[in-house]
Amino acid sequence: MSLAGASAAEGLSAATANPGFYNLQLGQTLWRVGAGMGFRFDDNINLVPLNREWDMILSPRMDARVLWPVSDWQSLSLNLGGGYSAYLEHSSMSRPFITPNSELAFNMFAGDFRINLHDRFSLDESTFLDPTIAGNGGLAEFQNTVGLNVIWDLNKLILKAGYDHADYLAVNGGNGLPDRSSDTFSISAGYSILPAMVAGLEAGGGLLQNSNPGTNAAFSLASQWNVGPFIQTRITDHINFSLHAGYAANQPEANGSAKPLADFNGFYAQAALDHRVNQFLDYTLSGGHSLDANVYGGYMELDKVDISANWKIFHKFSFTTGFDWQHGRQVDTGLAETFDYFGPLVELGRAITEKWSGKVSYRHLQRNSDLAGRDYTVNEVFLQFVRQF
Repeated sequence: MSLAGASAAEGLSAATANPGFYNLQLGQTLWRVGAGMGFRFDDNINLVPLNREWDMILSPRMDARVLWPVSDWQSLSLNLGGGYSAYLEHSSMSRPFITPNSELAFNMFAGDFRINLHDRFSLDESTFLDPTIAGNGGLAEFQNTVGLNVIWDLNKLILKAGYDHADYLAVNGGNGLPDRSSDTFSISAGYSILPAMVAGLEAGGGLLQNSNPGTNAAFSLASQWNVGPFIQTRITDHINFSLHAGYAANQPEANGSAKPLADFNGFYAQAALDHRVNQFLDYTLSGGHSLDANVYGGYMELDKVDISANWKIFHKFSFTTGFDWQHGRQVDTGLAETFDYFGPLVELGRAITEKWSGKVSYRHLQRNSDLAGRDYTVNEVFLQFVRQF
């Protein structure tokens, strides 16, 4: 299917303008509005090995999705979710949050081109989902990414280019987090070898900057680039597979009087497999090896495997299980650490009425480090009710 041009515009318009998805129309705009309340129990809010503290967190939230079909070829959309996490025992950790999928986007089709302008933003409170953080559960960071993506669809040949400027701002006092920014460029060319197989070459590059050198950031400015092949294919009617691999290079500059970091280079690979086994089970298996900048302004080398399965074995219920494993090595001037981070997830959901739904989940995470005081385990139980208006 064409990614640009008339057929793509018609497909996108049909999907997003479906009256069954939106529940309110104001003038030319379509709205879908919902609200929810979450109850979360966390038995180790500070992510420490000893003297663990627990808390109950109440999380009221609102979600809205707005679509304005400006014309048959242009649309403006807003996806916004957010709320407040109130800690009952540790009120100093209470804070607002903005969900990671919040975005303002403008899509335009012109001939064989599809152009996307976007502003994506979030205020993340899920500190324990970052494997590099230990002993500090109160971290929070606002992220804002402004960018442009262009797709040029030439039937069998698909060209893509993009640019993003991202800002990462520490909140709640920072707790050692540096404010960061990045400018990244990407380009790729994919050729349709078979109707369900695309292979090609991709490349990217950019600059990373840590703007407050008073923190423990390992560098003030770093350049990076990557290049490598990729393939996306449908193996059977029920199995999809993708692989991205190549070489990445990072050249950091010293932060003030800190000891300069050596160049951080190596190979990367990311693979994903989606398989619909039968009417009762489908799963996604993904993993790879990457070279990334961590939240503290250093670098990490990360191996990761993740599996998530959807089980359709209970009538009117959704049942999901998953397991995440990560092995990492952090590199900077103040911390050289090797760690393992892993644990299961179980989630059960159900539509209660036409407008009400609920879910309950349990997650266990364990972190093992070769440095003293940076091991921990955390258990989280989460109950949420959502109403669509």
